[in-house]
Amino acid sequence: MTVADLPRAGTLFRRTFRGRRGAASADFAEYLHDLLFTNPLYDPATGGVVHARSDGRIDSACFSVPMRFKVGERPIVAQLMSAFMSDADGAAGAGEITLRFRPRRVDLCFTDSASPVTKAHFIAASATIIPIQGLEWRRAFQPAAMIARRLERFAPGTSGLLATLAMPVDRLLRTLHRRFEAPAATGLEDFEMSRAEFVSLAAGFVERYRVRPDWTAEELEWLLAMADGNVTLGPLRILGVREADGRVIGCVVHYGGPGRIARVLNVFADIGKETAVLRRMFRHFDERGFVGAVGGVRPSLIEGLAEQRALTFRHRAFTCLSTRHPEIVEAAARNDIYIGGLAGEGWSRLMTDFR
Repeated sequence: MTVADLPRAGTLFRRTFRGRRGAASADFAEYLHDLLFTNPLYDPATGGVVHARSDGRIDSACFSVPMRFKVGERPIVAQLMSAFMSDADGAAGAGEITLRFRPRRVDLCFTDSASPVTKAHFIAASATIIPIQGLEWRRAFQPAAMIARRLERFAPGTSGLLATLAMPVDRLLRTLHRRFEAPAATGLEDFEMSRAEFVSLAAGFVERYRVRPDWTAEELEWLLAMADGNVTLGPLRILGVREADGRVIGCVVHYGGPGRIARVLNVFADIGKETAVLRRMFRHFDERGFVGAVGGVRPSLIEGLAEQRALTFRHRAFTCLSTRHPEIVEAAARNDIYIGGLAGEGWSRLMTDFR
């Protein structure tokens, strides 16, 4: 994919995922350019792919964002695959794109937002599926307001009315059912973590994994800057968690604010401190007036999530990967791989914006 392909690829994206025809907006065109061509790791070899017909129409495409990863101590450049798309008559082109990502051809390409159709293409390419990381948890603090917030997507401009109607319902529900109140997290405190501190700590929180992001300051700063643009989810914040002695044991990267649903990208924690970080996170959200919270499931978080009441799980998307390295497949099978959030697509405006 080249810069010259962006207008046609953007049109295909809008047609496929938004049901809209015609040229993309200037904002969307600028975002696609920034997403696909300003990454500090950008290289045409790990960039997006398009399939064009003889008349110049792009009938199939797949975006790609390069990310540094480590397999043990060996660095590789992985490819986050995004927006695999094709027209109804683009099956041949989609098939050709799929062949480019067969395991024998790539160090690691992956997606944590695959639809059933995209999953089918990955399976056709002999890829690996990571089932548990396709799950999402949802925690309600003010259940009526949380439902109202979700309804806004289908009824724009009704947020004020819906919030007003939800308030007395939530007061009654929280009085009758203490399950909506997040339990206290004693011996812990939270704080607003600076970007500089987060950048210095993030890589350390994922060192336990055999296959993990190999974040540099430059790459993380680019990711955070891109994530900042996803304003439909609210402001991007980093919540630090520390023990009484001041030792930082984890942090949470999330969107949202009071009266909104927190969208949690990542929960980072020292080994054995995952439940403590989750307790403080949920308590913080409840105390600050968030109506609910949602985030991705990781095996290390299951115990802490399971102790929360008013929390449910649902399937969100498929997490798929393709790699020539057997050790990555083996690591994925035992959940010894870190994918998701900033090491995934949850921060991208393609997931939530440009409706």
